[in-house]
Amino acid sequence: MTNAQRNAKRAGEEKNILDMFCKDLGSFVRFYEFISQIVPFDDTDLEKLAVYAKHLRPLLRPDACQCQTLPVSAGHSHSIVNEPLLS
Repeated sequence: MTNAQRNAKRAGEEKNILDMFCKDLGSFVRFYEFISQIVPFDDTDLEKLAVYAKHLRPLLRPDACQCQTLPVSAGHSHSIVNEPLLS
C-alpha cells in the first residue's frame, strides 16, 4: 500500500469520526432543547455546553469550510483549505 493510499484511508476514517461527532452533537442539542422544556435544569455548565454545541455544529459542515479542489492527473484531486471566516 502506498503512502498516498494510507493517507487517503486515514482521511476517510477521520471524516467518518467527524461525521459521527456531528450527528451526536446534533442529537445532544435536540434532546437538550426538548428535555429542558419539560424539566428545569439548574446546571449552568450543561446550558453553556448546549449553547456552544448549537453554535459549533453549523461550523463543522463540509460546506462551512472554504475549500478549493484542484484537479490532478490520474483522476485524483487535492484540496487547498483556506482559513474559514468566522464572524
